[in-house]
Amino acid sequence: MDISTARIDKHATTPHVIFSIPEIIDNIMCLATSSSRAQAARVSQHWSSLSLGYIWRDLPSILPLLDLLSPLVTGFNRWGFSTDIDFQDWDRFEQYARRVRNLRHNDSWPLRGTTAEISDETFSVFASRRREGPILPHLRLIRWAANDPKALLQLLPFATATVTTLDIRCGADAPLACATLFRNLPRRFTVLHTFKFYLLGDNTEWLPSLAKFISLQPNLVDVILPRSFSTSKAVIKALAALPSLRQCSIYTANVYCEPHQNASQFEWEKDEFPLLQRLHLDAPVTTVVEAVKKERREKLRDLIIDVRSAYSSDQLRSLVTGLASFCPNLSVISLYLVPPVPSAQITFGSICPLLQLRLTYLWLTSHAPLPVAESDVAEMGRAWPDMTSLSLCRDPLHSSEGQGVTLQALEALLEQIPMLQMLGVYIAKDAVSVTSGSRDAFVNLRSLDFGTSPAFPKTHMLRVQIYLSRICSEAVVISATRTRRHIELIQTSLSNQNTYMKRGEFWNEVRLGVEMIQDEKAQEKAHLIEEIGQLMKVNADLFRQLEEKQVRQQLTDSHDRM
Repeated sequence: MDISTARIDKHATTPHVIFSIPEIIDNIMCLATSSSRAQAARVSQHWSSLSLGYIWRDLPSILPLLDLLSPLVTGFNRWGFSTDIDFQDWDRFEQYARRVRNLRHNDSWPLRGTTAEISDETFSVFASRRREGPILPHLRLIRWAANDPKALLQLLPFATATVTTLDIRCGADAPLACATLFRNLPRRFTVLHTFKFYLLGDNTEWLPSLAKFISLQPNLVDVILPRSFSTSKAVIKALAALPSLRQCSIYTANVYCEPHQNASQFEWEKDEFPLLQRLHLDAPVTTVVEAVKKERREKLRDLIIDVRSAYSSDQLRSLVTGLASFCPNLSVISLYLVPPVPSAQITFGSICPLLQLRLTYLWLTSHAPLPVAESDVAEMGRAWPDMTSLSLCRDPLHSSEGQGVTLQALEALLEQIPMLQMLGVYIAKDAVSVTSGSRDAFVNLRSLDFGTSPAFPKTHMLRVQIYLSRICSEAVVISATRTRRHIELIQTSLSNQNTYMKRGEFWNEVRLGVEMIQDEKAQEKAHLIEEIGQLMKVNADLFRQLEEKQVRQQLTDSHDRM
């Protein structure tokens, strides 16, 4: 709104003029809290319109909307209307409905402190008596979480052509409801670009409807599908044909069944996935290699690969070589190589082809630790100077006391790759026996995650604490990976409880020690700053006294000359 065209009272004061400009009010409301916006809505009609726009922009449930038509009451753990709905109720409803941009519905969201489901009768009344046209005409995002198949279908009346992001989460096995939902959704969206779907269960009767739905959404850019289902061939073909797809997930087997049993066939042909930049793929090593090596994938930037079937050293080498040769622009790689039976061990030589890529993120997970020497660190530093996140098998299923990263190699790693913000490594027991702690803090590091062997000597505790406090900045979060797999591997009975500590206890003590040392540093710094402040105050007083003395001297000299 232009100030020159605004109708401003000539007797209005400057604050009144300023707070009549919509852009200023809009910036204020953007930063205000919900309670402040509610208070601002009572100031004037002009402020009310802008405040209500922010209050109703994001809704956590459809219950506040239904409550506008008729106050909701509970009975038998179900929400229902307390009165009949008339035309005036719909007028009030539409005044607020047109302000909604994001609808994040959860059927367990409490209204006025009470959690209940919407009764079928209540929703039927709402759906049958609504006016023509979309219920929420300016809606952009729908995030719908339902634990009941019937609650899942309550999404349909709110689906409108303006929606760009659709996120559906169902906590029940509901094949019939899913099939009905996807059969009725396609005609309702015209600009949908993000689709995420999460579902529990193993019934796949709804997959043909899903494939049809995806094929009718030409503007889709980002698609995330349920991890618990094998992506069917029809769904893969529908994804491959999308002209604007940038990110998707494809799982060739149900994660709850045997790895890749009855796996869907994934083939990346020449004209498929033309603009794909990020791919999450769960498939055998051979399938990934065949798909990658068919053609150079210049646009692929981010690749996550889950391998849950056995592989050989040659297959692993072929996979890494194929990624380096046919996907030259990859900057983010995550390899989760954990089949049921331990397969070929990852060595630095097996991942050397990745040094040809300009990586900023690398995450490796395997059954065994990845041995890393200082010479290997130097190669990584030359190849990946912009690396910000690096995890080298920090949480192996089967630990080995003689393998892992020494603290000296850790120090070299942080020195060679100074941009690192997150680092995950496996520290073996023998690797903490000698520490130098001679380096200054690495200011860019923010997270240091250790995977460690089951037990450590208590005598190493103080040395490790001092060492980490020297090489890590005060902002670093130091943690020790402790997954269920590792807990099962921790020795429950040790030969000498006075000499050794369990892995989790050791690193917890290390973390507490580092925090204590860093707190002491912070206190010393604060004390030094306080002393400097006092000295500056003393100097200011001396300087002021000197100026006063000079002024008095000038007055005396002037008087003497007169």
